[in-house]
Amino acid sequence: MIDINAFFLNLNLSFKLFLIFVVKGLKTLHDLKIVNRDLKCANVFISGGLYKIGDLNVSKVATKGLV
Repeated sequence: MIDINAFFLNLNLSFKLFLIFVVKGLKTLHDLKIVNRDLKCANVFISGGLYKIGDLNVSKVATKGLV
């Protein structure tokens, strides 16, 4: 079993920030009932110091119970 705390402590700061911003972005999308079905590094953009999830062409508006 992986110790998630030890794993996270060993990541470098920029990757930690990347993960945090992507997870927050996904939560925002899920709160809006949007499911991104093509999330990958190539679809995460940095603009003005902010990470943005893009290419939502294959996203779907969630129906009951999907998110």
